[in-house]
Formats: sequence, structure tokens, C-alpha cells
Amino acid sequence: MRGNILNIRIELPKIYKEKRNKEDKLLEWLYFLENPKSEEVKKIMDENEGVKKAKEKLEEISQDEVMQRINDWKVMGEYQEFTKEKRAREEGQKIGEEKKQKEIAKNMKAKGMQVKEIEEITGLTKSEIEKL
Repeated sequence: MRGNILNIRIELPKIYKEKRNKEDKLLEWLYFLENPKSEEVKKIMDENEGVKKAKEKLEEISQDEVMQRINDWKVMGEYQEFTKEKRAREEGQKIGEEKKQKEIAKNMKAKGMQVKEIEEITGLTKSEIEKL
């Protein structure tokens, strides 16, 4: 199973500047996501039980060697799956391009063009062209 990878860019300094004086739960979570070890997060934990529990869970998971290994295996598996899919797409594109070149060569041959010219234009070999 392959997870979706989202490319989201959040410009935290702009958000912090706009909401600096406001009490905002989203802002507290953004501080946590940016740097869970920051002084700001330590202050937030005193008033936000959710952030406090998340920080504790993060520390628990970070210290658990088995969980780290499981996470590493999961990441490696996702990477391998992504790599397989990428190779398959590239191979499919290569096959498609070769098929297209052969079709072009076949049409050129039917119009009476010389094999040498067809070789130069399509990149196919003489034997490939003669088989068409």
C-alpha cells in the first residue's frame, strides 16, 4: 500500500506574524509541528492537553527502538514500492517510444525510403528495420 505524498508549503513565519497576539489552537499545533522541543511548545503544553499528549507520545515513540525499526521498514517499503512503480512507468515509456519509432520506420519503408536513412532518422538498427 502506497501513501499519497502531498507537497504542501506552509509559510509559518507569515502565520506567526499575523496571529502573534491571538490565542489560537491551530497556531499552537503549528508550533508543535515545526519544533516539538521548542520553548514555545513547553509553554503551550501547560494549557493545551492535546499538544502535551502528542509531545509525550512523540517522545515515547522516539525512545522505542522497536517502533523506530517498524517505522524504518515502513518507510523503506514505501520507497521500494515508489521505485518499482517509477521503473515500471519508465519501462512502459521506453517500450512505447520504441513502438512509435518502429511504426514511423514502417511508414518510411512503405514510402520507399532507404534503410540507411530510416536508421539515421529513427535510431533503429538495420535488422530491426528489415523485420518490419
